[in-house]
Amino acid sequence: MKQDILMLASWWVLVATVWGQSASPSGRLLDFSDAQGRWGRRLKAIAGAHPTRRVVAAIGMATMMAGVASHRDTMKTAIEENSRLITVEQTDRLIRDLEYIHNLDILPTPTRTRDAAPTLSPYIGLDDGSPAEIVAWWNDIEHKKMLQKRQGRRWYDVPDDISIGDMSLLTELTAFDYWETGRALSDHQTPIGKYEQYLSKIEHGTRLSYGAPFPNLVALFDLVKFRLLHGLRTEDMLPALTEVRHLAKLVYSDESLINTISAVGILRLERRAVATAVERDLLDPADWTPVSKDDNNTMIRAAVTMAFVMSGGAEEAQWRRILDLPFKPFGLCGSIHEAMTTAQSVPNFDLWPGELFPRQSMDVVDHAISTSDCKIPLTRLDHKTTIDGQSTSTESGFRSPEWHRKLSRELGEPAMLRLRTPYLRGPAWMDTQYAKPAILMYGDTREDDWNGARVVDKERTPLKPQP
Repeated sequence: MKQDILMLASWWVLVATVWGQSASPSGRLLDFSDAQGRWGRRLKAIAGAHPTRRVVAAIGMATMMAGVASHRDTMKTAIEENSRLITVEQTDRLIRDLEYIHNLDILPTPTRTRDAAPTLSPYIGLDDGSPAEIVAWWNDIEHKKMLQKRQGRRWYDVPDDISIGDMSLLTELTAFDYWETGRALSDHQTPIGKYEQYLSKIEHGTRLSYGAPFPNLVALFDLVKFRLLHGLRTEDMLPALTEVRHLAKLVYSDESLINTISAVGILRLERRAVATAVERDLLDPADWTPVSKDDNNTMIRAAVTMAFVMSGGAEEAQWRRILDLPFKPFGLCGSIHEAMTTAQSVPNFDLWPGELFPRQSMDVVDHAISTSDCKIPLTRLDHKTTIDGQSTSTESGFRSPEWHRKLSRELGEPAMLRLRTPYLRGPAWMDTQYAKPAILMYGDTREDDWNGARVVDKERTPLKPQP
């Protein structure tokens, strides 16, 4: 608050000085040519004298310089406090996890010959509440309530009163090897599903930001539960497990962080169903190997930390160690997508002299996009337009109109006014949760690494362990 008052006062001094000079017929500061009487002439002589003008100008300049210096000091401190880098030892543990996940070969790098989008995308709505083009029975809000815990029983307890409809969609999806929820549409392409319909309406600005809607995969989790429940009821688990595992691979192939985490979430449901089937002697343990809870957590820990690294959380020596691995690191494409989404969410301003504003280092993203085989069409499109300077900024420097409107509702007009004001916009942005660094899930020691229940960053909401 003190910095805000000081900066605004300096601007008012500058405005008053310029106004007084420009309004004077003789060109002298605060000219009193119409002043009458002894006191008027004395005031005229003092106010219009060259020494007075120099003193006022000097005070104004000193005030502005002090404000700029205060701004830089405050911003530098805030940026340094929020700047964390992964250490050599933490990178060692991340690389060990990436090697371990690679050897598991549970969610391998997909081939890209048959896109599931025409079949699957019409069933997927958006996380802004937009419903899917096709609302299937498993996505009906009333029907989904049947899966909720009732009288101590969960969905995998095989309750008889849960009705299950047609699930041939999962069988159809086994014919595809990847899923791309959103393409960089050309003029002759027809949008597939609600997400591509949204993308087709964007004429200027960015496709990726925290204000943009994203495909909502909650309905797929319900479909997975119904399919696994059907396998438990019919005592025919292997086809259900095969279809669910394939769906997890399709979700992972979309190459976004949220879908990477969702794919791991599907594997968690699979593990719960396998445990129930084994308990009921419906499945021999040798017939199917689920992903263990610890392995699930390792996947999450590595994927989220990859996004931290990609978002400027590592020095070049460390991120090159990761990108130079002889295999494609798990979650690489999703981390590039997430880092670009973060970067596109930061206001884009032409800074004034001496002004500081937190910027995300894009060196690792630039390198990864140019050297990896990640498809990530929307990420590549936003990266290209940003590098080429073609992005059209909206009011207050936000590339996405939706993001600007969302922040206006969330922060309120006083905060948005500060975001529009030079030298105030830096501290204003640092006050938002969106200026916080990405999550590093490796602690100071191996025992501090996130593993479901452990929390690395005490200032953040902990990631809750999954069943």
